[in-house]
Order: sequence, then structure tokens, then C-alpha cells
Amino acid sequence: MAARRQFDVVVWGATGFTGHLVAKYLANAPGARNLKWAIAGRNESRLNAIKEELVGINSECSKVGILLGDSSSQESLDAIAKQTKVIICMTGPYALYAPGVVDACVRFGTDYLDLTAESPWVKQNIDRYHEDAKAKKTFILHSVGFDSIPADLGAYMMAKYVQETYGKDVSTVSSYVSLRGGASGGTAASGIDIVEKGGQSAMANPFFLAGPNRPKLPRVMPKLIGYSKDIKKWFAPFFMTPANQQVVYRTNALVANQTEATDKYSTNFYYKEVMAVPTMIHAAIITFVMAMAVFFVQFAPVRSIAKKFLPPPGTGPSADKRAKSFFRYELVADVVDPEPGKPAKVFGQISGGDPGYDESAKLIAEAALGLIHDRTKMRTQGGVVTPAFAFGKVLIERLKAAGIKIGTADSYAALREALGQRK
Repeated sequence: MAARRQFDVVVWGATGFTGHLVAKYLANAPGARNLKWAIAGRNESRLNAIKEELVGINSECSKVGILLGDSSSQESLDAIAKQTKVIICMTGPYALYAPGVVDACVRFGTDYLDLTAESPWVKQNIDRYHEDAKAKKTFILHSVGFDSIPADLGAYMMAKYVQETYGKDVSTVSSYVSLRGGASGGTAASGIDIVEKGGQSAMANPFFLAGPNRPKLPRVMPKLIGYSKDIKKWFAPFFMTPANQQVVYRTNALVANQTEATDKYSTNFYYKEVMAVPTMIHAAIITFVMAMAVFFVQFAPVRSIAKKFLPPPGTGPSADKRAKSFFRYELVADVVDPEPGKPAKVFGQISGGDPGYDESAKLIAEAALGLIHDRTKMRTQGGVVTPAFAFGKVLIERLKAAGIKIGTADSYAALREALGQRK
């Protein structure tokens, strides 16, 4: 990452709904004190209005810069990338609006973060830029929000806990996801864009991003609908599982390729992710609705109708509605060859507020601050890699300090007690 630049961080796409939330988060974040940062986009009047709002939050934001650019102008993107150490990119669908930003960041050694779950585009960037970015010690980090930090860091956290506590590997990490809050307009647009470009087969392959050094799936695949005795809840398929599995498996493959790594998962590691629901009826209804959605979205007329009803990119719910939203990842890890008297399973949790907006803004902002403040503590120093592979425990500690509840324990009851939750 290049030094001696005018800015530490630039929020590109700050006039969008979630980009605006990222800017507001940085205005008050303890880690952003003395940070040299700027907001960027193509609409100068809207950027000026946002800056005025930021100054109202924190008078120090009078120092926040304003940069103008356009995703269709590579020259303007190059000019922005040259001026900063880190770009937080908030312009989705990313396959449409962010290729020029990634290209500029790799060429000028500027770290890049986004929220994308568009795996076909991520794979293109891995193939095109990974080795160059790695050589330049520049990070290109995708999926640095609710998609897919809880899944990615969760799996990493569980493997690390078992290794540090018991000296063993994990064979399976199961995530049971509870949430309230809808998908963002950008997420909906990205999903439709993937289907329209024929990316369904890529999304259906859990190892699409993993590369050649990948784990083997167990012969008997765990159920995607049923009842978990571990957390005493029913479960059903979760709509973000395909994207999250790909990120988790890429982390596992990257760690496996590090001969010196002490935080490897296991050779045949399996990551399972489902939605936790109250009853069997809920599980059956969700499974049916998801199956119908997957089937009908293949047809262009249905997609055209759906676009009229889905929230457009750049929009989002009110602050009151977001305040009532939450997410919770409850994690169960199976220990390989547990010793007598030691647990065969361990438990973990990552939870927070509104997943699609407020907490995604927090997650990506804290990751950017980690690149600035904690770089020497990170697991590795560049490439098109995953959040868990890049940061490891560094990001876990940052998120804890920022109010995300994160914990591990040998029993489910002990975990909930440690996190101050009802048994």
C-alpha cells in the first residue's frame, strides 16, 4: 500500500444509501479520529449536502474531502485511486459499476473493499488481479459486509478456537442464521444481474472461488431442513448460503496453501449454513418459497415484473425500521478426533443490529480502518483474498470493540451466558 497520499480512506459512492451510512459511521468512529478521508461520487451538490450533514455530526468533518468521478471515466477513477491508501467502494451492482475502480486500485497500489456477493465477477478479479495485487502488497477485498463477514469470520473463529484450546482441527462448522431486516436494493439488483448473465451455475458451485487446493465434501451431505439438537431450533435453507459458502471455502483453500499457517481448518472441512426458524411449519414455508423463487427467476418476464417491485439500488428502510432489525449467527463446530473428556462440539456466535445496512456499513468501515491502523498485525499482506484470510483475529477484535457481539464457548448455555443472553 502506497504511503504519503492525501487521504487514508475514500468512500466511493457516498451518495448511495449504504455509502451514506458508511460516511456517517466514519464521522463518529473512534478509530477514525485523525483519519484523513474523503467522500466521492459524481454528483457534487449531493456530496456537499452529505458533508454538511457530517459536520453536524462532528465538526472535525469540515476536513473531509470531496472528490468527483464517474464509473464510466477511467481517468477520473485513476485520479481518485492515486490520492488515497484505501477505497471503500459502495457502487453496486459491482460487476457493472466497479471494474474500473478495481483496475485503478491494483495499478496504483490502493487497497479496495466492497460489499459484493457477485461471485462470477469476483472470480474474474481473482484470475486477473490476484498475483499482481499480491506482488504489490495491495488488498482487493470483496464481500466485506453482512455478505460474508459473519460466515467467513465465524468459520475462521471456530477453527481458531478449537486449535488454540484443544490442538485439534474442525471437520464441520454449522451456522444457524436468525435475522430481521430485508435485503438491500443493491443486493436484489446484483442477484438479478447474475441470473441475466447466466451465472447460476457459478453460484451453485460451493468451490467456485476456492481454486485447486480445496476441501472434499463429506459423502453424506448434512440436511438443509430439519431440527438442530445443538441449538434446539428448526432450520431451513438460507438465501445467502451459496455466496457465503464460496467465501468460506476460499479462505480454507488460501490458508491451506500457507505452509507456515497454524490456523488451518481440515482437509475435508465442510461449511453448512441454514436459517434458524421457530417451527417446522416455518421451515417448510421458507423452503417452498425459496424453491419457487429459484425456479421462476429463471424466466425473463418474471424478472421484469420483479424489478418493478424490488427496492431500487441506493434506497433503504427508515432509521426506525433499521433499529428494529438484527442478525445472529449461531455456530456449532465439530471437533476432529476429540480426546476423552474433551468436547466433541464447541459453540460460537456473531450477532448485531440491522444486517443489510447499518451493520454492513460498520463492518466495511472497520475493515478499512483495520487496513490503516492494524496492517502489521494482519495475517497476510495482499492479493484478491477474503476478509478472514486477510485480517484473522485482527478484525474480530475491531468488531468486538465496535459493538458486534462475538464469542466462543464449550457449551451453548455457557456461550449465551457469556454474551448476556437468556439461557
